[in-house]
Amino acid sequence: KVYWAAVNTAMRACDQLGMTPSSRMRLGHDLLVAERDMGARMAQARGDTPEDED
Repeated sequence: KVYWAAVNTAMRACDQLGMTPSSRMRLGHDLLVAERDMGARMAQARGDTPEDED
């Protein structure tokens, strides 16, 4: 999956930059939220309704 390859690359970059675990967690969370939002938008475009509506 392209997404996970990007995440792994980002995590390696974080290690090389010496980022703290908390900022790494924040980055990971931002990526997850972005993926969920993208999935929700794609579902809307297809006419599906996401199962977890906040």
